[in-house]
Amino acid sequence: MIRGRWYSLLIVMLLLGSAGSSAANALPSVAFFYGASVPVEELSFYDRVVVEPSHLKAGQLADLQHSGSAVFAYLSLGEVNASLWRRYQLPDALIVGRNRGWNSYIIDQTRKAWQHYVLDTLIPPLLQSGYDGLFLDTLDSYQQVFGSEERQQPQRAALIDLIQAIRQRYPALKLFMNRGFELFPEIASATDGMAVESLLRQFDPVDNAFRERSQEEQTWLLEKLEPVRREGIPVTVIEYLPDYQPEQARVLADRLIAQGFSPWISTPALDILGTGLLSPEPRRVLMLYNDAEEPEQSDIHNVVAVIAEYLGLVPVYVNVNGELPDYPLSGRYAGIISWLSDEPDNLRYFQQWLGKQLDDRIPVLFLNNLPVNDPQLFRRLGLGRESAGVKKPVTVTRIPADTESFEAEIKPRTRGLAPLVSQNDAHKVAVAVQDARGQVFSPVLLADWGGMALSPYLLADNGLGYREWLVDPFALLRDALKLQPRLIPDATTENGRRIMTSHVDGDGFASRAEMPDTPYSGEVIKEAIFERYPIPHTVSVVEGETGAEGLYPTLSPELETIAQSIFRLPNVEIASHSYSHPFFWQPGKSGMDEKDTLYGYHLPIEDYAFNLRREIKGSIDYINQRLAPPDKRVKVFLWSGDARPDCQAMSLTQEAGVVSMNGGNSYLTETFSSLTGLSPQGRPTSAGWQVYAPVMNENVYTNEWTGPFYGYCKAKDTFRLSEEPRRIKPIAVYWHFYSGTLHASLNALKQVYDWALMQQPFPLYISEYVPRVEGFYNTAIARHSDGRWQIRGASALRTLRADRALGWPDPECSENLAGFRDLPQGRYLHLSASTASICFSHQRPNAVYLDEANAAIDHWRYLNPQKVALRFAGHGNIRFTVVNATPCRLEREGKILRPVITEQQQVFSINSKDSGDAVLVCR
Repeated sequence: MIRGRWYSLLIVMLLLGSAGSSAANALPSVAFFYGASVPVEELSFYDRVVVEPSHLKAGQLADLQHSGSAVFAYLSLGEVNASLWRRYQLPDALIVGRNRGWNSYIIDQTRKAWQHYVLDTLIPPLLQSGYDGLFLDTLDSYQQVFGSEERQQPQRAALIDLIQAIRQRYPALKLFMNRGFELFPEIASATDGMAVESLLRQFDPVDNAFRERSQEEQTWLLEKLEPVRREGIPVTVIEYLPDYQPEQARVLADRLIAQGFSPWISTPALDILGTGLLSPEPRRVLMLYNDAEEPEQSDIHNVVAVIAEYLGLVPVYVNVNGELPDYPLSGRYAGIISWLSDEPDNLRYFQQWLGKQLDDRIPVLFLNNLPVNDPQLFRRLGLGRESAGVKKPVTVTRIPADTESFEAEIKPRTRGLAPLVSQNDAHKVAVAVQDARGQVFSPVLLADWGGMALSPYLLADNGLGYREWLVDPFALLRDALKLQPRLIPDATTENGRRIMTSHVDGDGFASRAEMPDTPYSGEVIKEAIFERYPIPHTVSVVEGETGAEGLYPTLSPELETIAQSIFRLPNVEIASHSYSHPFFWQPGKSGMDEKDTLYGYHLPIEDYAFNLRREIKGSIDYINQRLAPPDKRVKVFLWSGDARPDCQAMSLTQEAGVVSMNGGNSYLTETFSSLTGLSPQGRPTSAGWQVYAPVMNENVYTNEWTGPFYGYCKAKDTFRLSEEPRRIKPIAVYWHFYSGTLHASLNALKQVYDWALMQQPFPLYISEYVPRVEGFYNTAIARHSDGRWQIRGASALRTLRADRALGWPDPECSENLAGFRDLPQGRYLHLSASTASICFSHQRPNAVYLDEANAAIDHWRYLNPQKVALRFAGHGNIRFTVVNATPCRLEREGKILRPVITEQQQVFSINSKDSGDAVLVCR
């Protein structure tokens, strides 16, 4: 019975009061996703995740559970979808009605056949798969068929018996009810949670209509829920919106949180990443191309991806001539970037798909050209096409007036200029071109749907063999994709210092140096580099050079002795550079016949035919058995030649238990100074991400080792230009053993090392660096309704770059945040674990915090705001700096260590690679 309005208001006030403003912190975060393509990374934030079990793969279930999520399998007890009825092979006598809104059959709960089928057939596979619980749906469907209380009672009793039987037979499974409050209090002890739909809004599946609930309707439902809440059972409220509406969804979610409910706002199909207690930040960006056979050969990969990654986005490459994603991108993708060389093969299909993304308000950025000819789509974009084309000469007007050229000057250009006209006053036109007829074209603009920067006002060929950006690509991507201030995983930095790696490809190990007594290059390098610079080096050999089954069997004993002495050094990590040094890891895709190549497909080892397992596993076994000391093993495989392994090759390195690296083509000097010379951090394969070498080796600085042989000195240019004004790459000293054969190349190498170490970097082995890059791609970030940022899956990555608009990081109210460092390149946050919770404040923190360190954090745990239990471990004597207003001391090994104090910074130095467990005390 609907009661009077005064009573309704009283009930609402009582419920609100009992919930309290802090209830959100005690509620479990819950997500529902029934779509076919499950966004595991984003769902991993939630305490409880409800899925359609036929859509979740075994590995995805394990990933969710590993992240701490309890995963519930959807199971309908009251209805069976018509499409599943035949698969279940149940007798028609079980059907007592039909739910036409959802095209399903309503089940007679009193039939023992149904109860046995649920207990014996439906649940066991779900238990065997490893689900944590069941989400029991349609618990009130019988009410649609049996109108009176008397007729409903047998159905109600049968459902209670079934639920209690499930609990008794499968006690390990948590039971999450959808409604079913009519079954209380009998099922209270079996209930671990309850969900209800449509407290604030009503959805009618028959008419596909939405409306606001009346106050009386809301109060009726709140009354029904009150006994459930008195039992201490958490309640989740699901509300539906017709499509992806993040702003409205956030408003609904906040209203429900204020009433003490865990919210989930989604579409009726529950096939998008909705809004709940948490809002995952979409980090993926869909990168569309058709100018290459493989993504890594495309312009969008080689030119745009590095910009997207700097902004914290993870590229997902899709060739538009294949299948486009058929699932909703809402909440999962930050946007779409298109770089097409010509029209898609199926332009009509592409334009229909594109229109759907615009409907869903997914930001779209068109680069290079606009692959659209549909008039209706043009109108939606606010664009028109001038049929008369462009009449020369043209002049360029930059709008607004402060728009500036980025790397090359914006000059009048007409070749390839599309005659597109902005027809929307709300467009922000960045580059306007006026032709001889007075018609104004808009090749670069921002719009409510995203933006575009089209040829020839995107890049310019500078005549020196490379291209330069005409517009600021960072601002273009940020503004077109509407990226808000955020946290960005950063693999260039750790504990405020720029990461430094040093790795050596084995080529030239057997070469003689042009020096007195003509020593082998390996001998020269050992003394001149590895022993002189006591920092981490990852060093490889090519078995075909050093081994008895290679090119030089008579030299093998002498070469192996040198390799053994290098691998015994304490600052050397062992790597393989293959058996035969393949120049093409996928010869069939090289586009070259072996007889037409300069060196063939690999080293000319007698009677050898290329074999992936021999190259990878065989060379690793050789090094472990013949060259490595007993306490060391190969940890890294360094790709050779074109460094383009396929998924089988990548899988073999994983099978061997090593990380792999190399590839990319990052090269940036004062002469070749465009960011188009920088590669992204890696390329995707079906076996995971192939991590690129951050910066290229001396080969490209010496014109393919033809001279000048001191050319590697220019690597310092690359390190400087990729640091200012933005830190885009770490310092990566990468070279070959043949750099030890000449005085010029060896001296260049020493200059690079001397310069790099003056920067006070954070040194890492390659086996340590690669997991940090993988952490960039795998880290998931979400915002809690209370404003906190949640971090998951960072792996070995320990740095986030924070937009200063977020405020000051506050270690006191954060978890696993050790501190931060402000640099001109950004505000770098230091994590002490792969998961974290971070909050921000308008004021600089009062607690002591870490400013910078040259060693990794083993742990950093606040005992109180001025007292920290900590431990550092690194590759040299430890040095770290803390910030605090009062003097601090470090208590370790029963002794007190005092810092060097400069203003509020306090620098501690420890003559050890491991600080041991210590306590920092400030007072």
